[in-house]
Amino acid sequence: MTKTLAKVIPNLRSEDWDTYDESLDVFSDDPAVVEAFRQNGIFLEYCEAEQPGSPRWEDCRNEKGHDGDHRYRNKTWPNDKK
Repeated sequence: MTKTLAKVIPNLRSEDWDTYDESLDVFSDDPAVVEAFRQNGIFLEYCEAEQPGSPRWEDCRNEKGHDGDHRYRNKTWPNDKK
């Protein structure tokens, strides 16, 4: 199921599916669905680390607890997590 759904999600998003985060919330207790969304960069919880010198809405969009640099679209900044 995860493999199939992971392939369908990008197609739905390209067709103006703007409630994907709400859809994930509905299936948050289904590991296969959560993983399919994760494979497409949609997470139950985002890191939300603030990007220095940028507006609040440009917070990190990686999964909460991630390793490596923070990211918002094509911008990255160091993750000071030790």
